[in-house]
Amino acid sequence: MQVWCSFNSRPEDEQEKALRPAAVVREEQDTERRFRRIDSRIRSLLVHNKHLPMELLSILEEELCYYFNMDPGMLVVIRQSNSYCRLLVHGICQYLGLHSTSEMCEGETCVFIECKGDKYETPEIGLADYLSR
Repeated sequence: MQVWCSFNSRPEDEQEKALRPAAVVREEQDTERRFRRIDSRIRSLLVHNKHLPMELLSILEEELCYYFNMDPGMLVVIRQSNSYCRLLVHGICQYLGLHSTSEMCEGETCVFIECKGDKYETPEIGLADYLSR
């Protein structure tokens, strides 16, 4: 009975956290960890920009997940002259655990993206979904 009284006296949000399944808690921790590994300047842009192109973010993220699920060893090259879009690509890559660099390629700036390891795992919650919360 004492345990119940202690639980019942907690704030509602603490009660909800205590009742959630461990898998949900792990998923949220993984998502938060992924988000924190994004460069702080990019993270700030993602959080504070009210005009963030969520559809573009979602499409880029889905395409990268698709390619690296097919072949984690592949090199993806995105030709992008717009520095804002390149910044978004780098943020998505950091969230997804991919390595990205911007380099000049045939007179254009390109983003070269590759998987850091032998295996690629798509996150449970994508960056666009996380930001939409």
